[in-house]
Amino acid sequence: MVVEFVSVLFAVAVSVAVVKGDNERTKSRFDINAMMRTFVLYVLTEHRSLVVTVFALPMSFCWDTARCIRAYYIKLTKDTNELHHHRVERIVEQVHSRPPNSPMCTARPGWMSISLSSRNYKKDPKWKPIEVNLSDIISIDLKNQVVHVESSVSIGELTKALLPLGYTLPIVPEMDDLTVGGLINGTGVESSSHRYGLFHEICAEYELCLGDGTVVTATPDNEYSDLFSAIPYSYGTLALLLSAK
Repeated sequence: MVVEFVSVLFAVAVSVAVVKGDNERTKSRFDINAMMRTFVLYVLTEHRSLVVTVFALPMSFCWDTARCIRAYYIKLTKDTNELHHHRVERIVEQVHSRPPNSPMCTARPGWMSISLSSRNYKKDPKWKPIEVNLSDIISIDLKNQVVHVESSVSIGELTKALLPLGYTLPIVPEMDDLTVGGLINGTGVESSSHRYGLFHEICAEYELCLGDGTVVTATPDNEYSDLFSAIPYSYGTLALLLSAK
């Protein structure tokens, strides 16, 4: 490992960028950015197990612990229905305050996403990022076996809340960090899908914020039934998903 490390540093150090001067003479300089990129890519590629063990796993543990403590605190001290109502009001205010004809997206940072796709479009001034802080379980109705959750609740958090009660979802994707909103707007599938279908097929109701700030509830048999059917696979292009049952 030491030999490889030194070899990479040497290879990077001798690489130069040729830049033409005003008098047509050429100069050479070290390209520091290229050196750093090469070094970082080398470490992440050739020694990824070390990176995961030393950095990723401890950070993931701390993040999950913080989320659990937060969820427990919210459960003990807050009225989740009232909290959700205030959060929805804040989202509606942001939608109403955006410039006319400005495209809308969530302000969720790329590091919180499972997808590796680029999020650079969110930095474009023409876009209006909306802060969608919806990450709590609103209610669990054991009698009707229905759970009402905000869109950013993760499968891991939902499973941990249901298992002590003797329940689980019919479809439980293997990755704990997948969110309910992502599984509905995208595609949620698991081995039990051969019996219960995709994740959105176990959902009975969506609470949505439309592009004009109108909040509607879509079910399979109300006036917004077409919207209920269109939300899956829409990837958030039709409305902001606020909660689901």
